[in-house]
Amino acid sequence: MKNLGKLISIMFLLSAVGFSQSQIAGSNNYALGGSSVMRVAKPSALFLNPGELARIHTRELFLGTNRFESLPTIGVAHFIPYVGTFAFGIGNEFSASQYSLGYARIIGTRHTVGGSLNYIKNSKPEVTFSLGSSVHFPGIEGINSGIMTGLSLMNLSSNSSLSEQQLNVGVGYWLMPNRLRMQGSWLYERKESEFPFGAEYLLNSEVAVQVGTNSFDEFACGLSYALEVMSMDFAVGKQSISFSVNVRYGDDPRQLSERYYEEGIKSYEEEQYPQAKISFLNALQYDEYYESARTYIGLSEGVTETSTRFLLTEAKQFEKEGKYLSAKKNYLKFLSSHSNDVLVMNRLRALQPKLHEEAMKIFVIADSLKQLGMFDAARIRYQQAFDCDSEDETILQTLSEMEKMIADSVAVYLAKGGSRLERNQLEAAQIAYEQVLRYNSTNPEAKKNLSIIESKLRASSDAVKSQRSTKELFDKGKSAFEQENYLEAISVFQEYLKQDPKNKDAQTFIDRARDSLVPKVEEYFKIGLQYYVEENYKKALEVWNIALTIKQDHQAILEYKNRAELKLKALEKLK
Repeated sequence: MKNLGKLISIMFLLSAVGFSQSQIAGSNNYALGGSSVMRVAKPSALFLNPGELARIHTRELFLGTNRFESLPTIGVAHFIPYVGTFAFGIGNEFSASQYSLGYARIIGTRHTVGGSLNYIKNSKPEVTFSLGSSVHFPGIEGINSGIMTGLSLMNLSSNSSLSEQQLNVGVGYWLMPNRLRMQGSWLYERKESEFPFGAEYLLNSEVAVQVGTNSFDEFACGLSYALEVMSMDFAVGKQSISFSVNVRYGDDPRQLSERYYEEGIKSYEEEQYPQAKISFLNALQYDEYYESARTYIGLSEGVTETSTRFLLTEAKQFEKEGKYLSAKKNYLKFLSSHSNDVLVMNRLRALQPKLHEEAMKIFVIADSLKQLGMFDAARIRYQQAFDCDSEDETILQTLSEMEKMIADSVAVYLAKGGSRLERNQLEAAQIAYEQVLRYNSTNPEAKKNLSIIESKLRASSDAVKSQRSTKELFDKGKSAFEQENYLEAISVFQEYLKQDPKNKDAQTFIDRARDSLVPKVEEYFKIGLQYYVEENYKKALEVWNIALTIKQDHQAILEYKNRAELKLKALEKLK
């Protein structure tokens, strides 16, 4: 700030050339013919409409030059949320030097009012004041749409003949939102009227061109270029060449507005409506055109009012039903958004004896649960007793001891469970982790490892069952063989080999069963052939498949089986 003060002093010493009224408000205003009384959100607004200072939501420095030879206009602005914008500036108009100290703020939704105290060197009287206001009615497109108006009374004093007194009235309209704006004003100064007009066209978000005239006598044009932390304006007219730069050296108001808006949305989604409202109000402090934030303020207020009325009604009902802890919670929620409500605070104080009595009842239940070894349930009850009466020392001490005991026990059993799990002692590890859950039913490590143990135990059980099932299958095949049910024996042992394909005993039983059935192969072939002649192909295939179980390479059966299959396919196509 000291360096800034030195810079301003040096720049003022350099300023020696006079500037017209339209130029000291900035090159952009000069290019628009001096018609920007309704739109000049820079520190230079001190010299045209101090009400427009309110649209500055950060710290800014303004410098204006004349032919790049001097700095006749200097201005600084500082924004304080919920307070307004303060500004200081130095301007030179012809032979007079003006020092101005101004203040402005937003009123209503997006309208402004402001004023400044001025010291004009070499004039009588030397001290004057200025007033200004602007009223904007944007369209749905935001700041660059709709209608805007402005009014300012500059350099007022008790001396009505003071030559510096001015009256500015203006209106602007966006013919094309975010693209083209037309504006005009009426300036009354030195008992003469002037009619500045201008138009500005936005090529994109960074570049804009202007053209303007003052009563169709003087003409000017200009170019503006906006960067992230500064904007530059260049103008050429009959009076002069003008250049001005506006530098932001504070936080970016757009980013702050977005950050507060996102915080508000998060609080709103979490149903923290009072906090959401505060965040949305903060967003509007840095961008009065943020209509979404304004909408959510209304929603937050409506929900808060509805929910608080419901909280009170519900709390009173809880009292009647003897649910004193629930009533207390509702009263506390209500006070979070209505902290000065004396009636509710009194009801909460009157509830304390009943809450203490309720706490003692819960405390007794918690002791019983603790004695039964139900530690997690006991801890929850102790916590409920503490919620009822947080000032009871006995409850607080018991709860603290319980929490420590649970933490120590959980640590011990977690260590046991981990050690036994590493040694694959699954049942012992399972017991240890189940003990952890007795103390803390939500412990994530115990739950995770119990799931792993259950999977391993299940896999082990499946393996045992599989072994048992395989043995039973072998015994079944052997029994069938011994009873000379050779076909069944073959079928069972073939199923068995799917589970234990390397078992030689099973294959031996299959081979012996086949040898016993070989004499019946020709009989099966003839029976199948009889079905084939009768065109009962399905029955023929059933018999031949049995025969092939006995002798897999019987050529006659394989040939007739192929014929039967082809005939079946042909019959299927005819259906």
